Amino acid sequence: RGGAADWPALANWRRRGYLEDRAGHRSIGFKAAPGGRFEGVEPAAAWDPEGEQRPPPAVAEQLESPDLVVVRPQPMEAELRTFLAQLRPDANATCPVWPAQPFTHEQGATWPSFYMEYLALEGNIDELSDDVLKPGFASFLHE
Repeated sequence: RGGAADWPALANWRRRGYLEDRAGHRSIGFKAAPGGRFEGVEPAAAWDPEGEQRPPPAVAEQLESPDLVVVRPQPMEAELRTFLAQLRPDANATCPVWPAQPFTHEQGATWPSFYMEYLALEGNIDELSDDVLKPGFASFLHE
């Protein structure tokens, strides 16, 4: 408990503009999805209203629910500053890569959800790695 209490990141990353000033130019990968749903199933008709895209018969006959499709988030890439701008309350509800294409979720409200995961600072955003102190007991990991 309290293992990160001395990390400069706790104070620095809260200051508006700090992350953008230090590393805003860095490209990061993230996922975008409508309404906060990052995985699930939806009716196949929602994705193919004309019914033109069908799996091969050998695949279709093995499907438990051929009327459903698995939906996954859209992988995207943008500068860190662009990603952070989309998280602010005053941001418009568009995707930073395709700004004219808003996400609309099932309730009809338009608002995208963005998710960044597993981004190692070292090697990706080196400018921020000094803000996260390495614990002494794990020094062997950084040799």
